[in-house]
Formats: sequence, C-alpha cells, structure tokens
Amino acid sequence: MACRGITPVIFLPIMFKTIFSPALIIFSGTLYAVTFGVNSYFLDSFAHSLGVSWIFLPAGLRLLLTLLLAESGAIGIALASVIISIAFFFENLILGIAAGITSGLAPYVARYLAFKDMGLNAQLDTLDGSKLLSCVLIYSLICPLMHQIVFTLATPDNLFFDNLGVMIIGDLIGTVIVIYSAKLLIYFFKRKQKQLSVK
Repeated sequence: MACRGITPVIFLPIMFKTIFSPALIIFSGTLYAVTFGVNSYFLDSFAHSLGVSWIFLPAGLRLLLTLLLAESGAIGIALASVIISIAFFFENLILGIAAGITSGLAPYVARYLAFKDMGLNAQLDTLDGSKLLSCVLIYSLICPLMHQIVFTLATPDNLFFDNLGVMIIGDLIGTVIVIYSAKLLIYFFKRKQKQLSVK
C-alpha cells in the first residue's frame, strides 16, 4: 500500500517526470532557503555548534525534495546551501562551497541507497509507512555523516562524533516534524476538498 499523505494527487504530475527542470530547481532552492531561515530564526536556541542543531527542519525538506524531484531537488538544495554557507556561516570560501554541495549531494546519495535497497520507483507507489521510516533513518544518517566528513577534512579539530550525534538527532527530529506537518496539511486539504464536493 502506498504511503498515504506523502504521494497525494497534487504531487503526481511532478513525480512521473523526475527530469532536470530549472523551474523545479528554483522552487526547491527557494523553499529550502526559506525553511533554513525559519529554522535559524525560531530555533536558534537549539544550535549546538556552527551548522549543527538539535532540531533541523531543512532535513525534512531534503527528504521530500529529493524523493519527489530527484536531481532538480538536489541541485536546488545545493545551490541554496552554497549561497547560505558563504553568506552567513563560513569565511573559508572552499569550505562554504563544499558544505553547500554536500547539502544537496548527501540526500541524493541517500535517495539512491533507499531506492536501491527498498525497490522504490519514481512514482513512489511502493512507499508505505515502514519504507518511509527507513528513508527517514537513511537520510538522517547519511547527511550528517557526509557533512561531518567534509567539516573534519577542512578543520581537523572538528569534534566529529560529538557533532555527528547531534546532527543525527537534529535531522531525525526535523524530518519527523516536516513529514507529519505535511501529512497534516494534506489531510486538511483532502477534507476541504470533500466538503466542497458535498456542497
């Protein structure tokens, strides 16, 4: 049974053609940047260290955008992350670019592993609740791991395991919040549709 609430009718047109699309890249980058800004502004008190937080909502967007939009989602995330990293986080230009690219590459790698191991396809019609949970876990492990490898290569004094543990927890919590918020919005959307159809 397909996962209810994650593959509604409104997403079907973009899932059947996960092609390279400048419009979807811009959409993905903008949505990711906005979510990153919301997370930084409202959840700044949960920050553990530079680029590491106990609650990271953009992690949920990484999952949704790469699952639904594939390459376009990953490229959009990467471009937005490069700009954010250089503008607000890292004085080292190379580190900022590397961190930004990793933000888009890591979830795409996680997507590849999830699709390979669980037999998912572009339509996500085999994505049930248990597979979605597996995706959440895969993304929440791969993304922090790749980020911390990049940070450690750039700054050897990086507290690898300390930051890795916090990033995994932050990504898990952020992803769960985003996924269930999306499901809640879709529930109300479908409910509204039913009410309009009755009228």
